Amino acid sequence: MIRHVTRAAVVLTGQGGPQDHETLCAYWAVVLDLQHDLHFQARELFERYGMLLIAYENYRGGHAAEALYFVADRMIFEGVACHRADRTRPPC
Repeated sequence: MIRHVTRAAVVLTGQGGPQDHETLCAYWAVVLDLQHDLHFQARELFERYGMLLIAYENYRGGHAAEALYFVADRMIFEGVACHRADRTRPPC
């Protein structure tokens, strides 16, 4: 099982994100089709055993961070994207 949690995933899938490899591939196929200019600029990396946090600037200039959680064989089992809070709307 793999889990990918983002705001975009909630909009596209109706839940926190894809729960398996097949749905994750389908999710990214839709995202990449909708956002042809998708790119990121890594700003900082933070690490600890079993986890990597990547702070980045996205293709629209927004600031975000993605936490990747690994299992023993270095495979990612969960990815969680967090975006800078928008102070003009209430939190989810």
